[in-house]
Amino acid sequence: KNISQFNPQDNSWRRIDVGYPVANAKISSISVYNRKLYSLDAQNSQIYKHDAIKTGFAPGKEWAKAGAADLSSGTDLTIDGDVFALGKNGSIYKFTKGENQPFAAQGIDPALTSADRIWTYNDLNYIYVLDSAGKRILVLDKNGELKTQITANEFSRPTGMIVDELKKIAYVLDSNKLYKIGL
Repeated sequence: KNISQFNPQDNSWRRIDVGYPVANAKISSISVYNRKLYSLDAQNSQIYKHDAIKTGFAPGKEWAKAGAADLSSGTDLTIDGDVFALGKNGSIYKFTKGENQPFAAQGIDPALTSADRIWTYNDLNYIYVLDSAGKRILVLDKNGELKTQITANEFSRPTGMIVDELKKIAYVLDSNKLYKIGL
């Protein structure tokens, strides 16, 4: 419920307003796409869409259609025009206009049984999944087919990831260390 916005012009931070349609929202992840904020509420198994306002973002409106998917184990979300939500058990949900779409990750060995972060964007070719327990990054095409997986014995319990696909680099945060990994 406490979100700040960075202004690179003067290197300042300011708190911004974000509201939710329920009092007991438990936000697992947020993502900004097309000047809108999307938030994943695991407590209420919902994704909210927030419009931009002058002081931050308006109170969210329920975006995922009722009963579309069980997001109660949701850990992260990312957007490329479609919204991809990641479950703690490694399940990946794909939503288009709030409707759950068929999506199955294929060719992963060993099977994905947990996951922590997911990353893509509209100008990227792939979906990247950080599997902390498996100490690996999975690279999936947008249909869910595994293209490659990158493992690192140096990982102990990675907690964050971002990808620069153009430069073919992933940055992974693990135990207060930042790893730069070639894709």
